[in-house]
Amino acid sequence: MKNIPKSLSLVNGKISHLALQAVTRLWQNGIGQEEDCTGVTEKVNGWPCVHSVNHYEQHQRYFKVEDFHPQWCL
Repeated sequence: MKNIPKSLSLVNGKISHLALQAVTRLWQNGIGQEEDCTGVTEKVNGWPCVHSVNHYEQHQRYFKVEDFHPQWCL
């Protein structure tokens, strides 16, 4: 998949495109979001929230398959 945050590059091809697209859209729409994280995105959808992606991008970290609910794994 193209145009995903760098922090998702290691799970590209290992996580469903639906989940990667959803996380990418959240991130693109919420770059710099300052609201408190409620944890709902991770608990309900099983993928990282915009706060996690922002943090990983800023600190040059990479998500692992284990950061996603097993239902999203290929």
